[in-house]
Parts: sequence; structure tokens; C-alpha cells
Amino acid sequence: MSMKVIKKAVCVTGKYTDRKTGTEKNQYLTVGKLMQREDGSLSLKLDAVPVGFDGWINFYELEQAGAARPHPSDGTGQVSQAPQGNFAEDDIPF
Repeated sequence: MSMKVIKKAVCVTGKYTDRKTGTEKNQYLTVGKLMQREDGSLSLKLDAVPVGFDGWINFYELEQAGAARPHPSDGTGQVSQAPQGNFAEDDIPF
């Protein structure tokens, strides 16, 4: 029996203040996947349960392959870019 992943399961884990606007925003954690069986029934596969979980799980569309994703530790929802430069002159031995 095969199952198809149809949504990502996401929980609110806390709040933070946006540095640019000063507004309070939710912090999210992807905790699993919503899957659909061949017979059309649904199943939830949990990969994590956050501390202080209030029981609410939200379901969102899956990201497209190759889409930009936020860095998990910055909390801003913005994608960090690698520094640009000439790495041939670095002192790193590898």
C-alpha cells in the first residue's frame, strides 16, 4: 500500500519580535506530513512533537523542489546568502 504526501504539518512553537517592523510574529516548526492512502483516507506521520505542544497542527502546501527555504535558526523567514569573495586567498588548509 503506497501513500502520497499531500501537506506538511506545522505547529506554532512560540513568538518573536520582527527586528525591522517591531511586530510580534509566530515561530513555526514542521512536525510531520499529512499523507493520503490509495483508498483516499488520510494519515498523519509525526516526526517531532514540540515542548509545550498545545494540540494544534496546521497543514500547508509542500514547497516546490528548488524553492528558497528559510534558514532554520534565523527565525526571520528570510534566506541567508553565502558571502561572496575570492576563496583562493583564504588561509583555510582544505
